[in-house]
Amino acid sequence: MRKIAVLTGVLVGVLLLWPSASWAAVKLQIDQDSNLELGFRLQTQFLSSTNSQADAENDHEEKFLLRRARIRLGGSVTKWVKFFMQVGSDSEEDGSVGDAEVIDGFINLHLLDQAQIIMGAHMAPAGRQHLTSSAAMMAIDRPGITDYNLTWGLNGGAVFNTAVFDDGNLDLSGDGNVNRDIGATLFGSTSFTETFHAKYYVGGYTGIQFMNDAEDKERVTARVQLNFFEPEPNYYNLSTYLGAKKTVAIGASIDHQQRIA
Repeated sequence: MRKIAVLTGVLVGVLLLWPSASWAAVKLQIDQDSNLELGFRLQTQFLSSTNSQADAENDHEEKFLLRRARIRLGGSVTKWVKFFMQVGSDSEEDGSVGDAEVIDGFINLHLLDQAQIIMGAHMAPAGRQHLTSSAAMMAIDRPGITDYNLTWGLNGGAVFNTAVFDDGNLDLSGDGNVNRDIGATLFGSTSFTETFHAKYYVGGYTGIQFMNDAEDKERVTARVQLNFFEPEPNYYNLSTYLGAKKTVAIGASIDHQQRIA
């Protein structure tokens, strides 16, 4: 089977990227240590797909997709307590718009740059792409291999990651939030010199509760990343900094849940 797909994406809106720096968010400064930031993101796509080996009449499909629609609210309550919430809706595989749902919802106990505790619904550090904002990707969308992780059901993506392979569906998914996992991450970053930097992640999460009984175990994920030249000190990264940052990153992750992966 050969598929020919043509996609155009448009990124419109005010982007709030927290804990990374905001690009153009509306910010309300309450006092020296307290603030609120509000932003939104809209990504649309036009998809044309042809199955050249199909005999059916409906072997060609064209559709517009609402790839991502997000409203984001973040800020600081005190010097040591930060929060972030994101609500959004995406198109389903058939092109219809899905229900709005809470995607992210967590607090950050920012004790030190080297020791932060993130608790709630957030991305487990299974790999760099899982810690990369969808607002600044190098390619049209995430690689299909990104979906081979415990948060997204161990099933590869296709057609610019807007569909999944039916024959590869393991019928596995996280408990509750299918976009993020629920748990806690200990995170920290530091600089050893002006050109050598490091950060680490280690956490426990709900993961896939396959049996829904005492036999289900928690998910454990950890990651270490080294940066040369300029640092990437925040929890989340970008795929491209559009020339604003010069950095080379090397990282390794482990993602494990007993009886699952």
